[in-house]
Amino acid sequence: MTEQTIVTLLMLSGVGHISVSLGSLAVPTLLDWKRHLDVAPPLLRQVFWTYSAYTKLVIIGMGVISIIGASDLVNGSFLAKSINFFIVIYWVGRLGVEFLYYDRSELKGIAKISDWTLNVFIVFFIAVHATAFGRNVQLM
Repeated sequence: MTEQTIVTLLMLSGVGHISVSLGSLAVPTLLDWKRHLDVAPPLLRQVFWTYSAYTKLVIIGMGVISIIGASDLVNGSFLAKSINFFIVIYWVGRLGVEFLYYDRSELKGIAKISDWTLNVFIVFFIAVHATAFGRNVQLM
């Protein structure tokens, strides 16, 4: 695969990250967070919303870096390898949690479709950033 192809895929990955982040704005409604969190103590609700916001910002950050720094993510540097590796590990971990921990049995309709769509995006993110990581390792 050419460097330019990988750069293009990294940019698409960046757009995908931002799209996933925007799409996740519907999750609180789809999973009825308000009803479930209303019974939780205030500190637990605050921690939950804070972690949710930080997660969203990390994903947006991965997207912005993948778009703006796409060519830098294949330059063979330690930072290029590290960022690609981090993104791969982040999403492999998320996919593992999805299939090994989450109880998705209650997902119906659009929530189920959204879940599978997210998984397709995640596999794409892993494939693209693993490819970029591999190219960086070859440049050593």
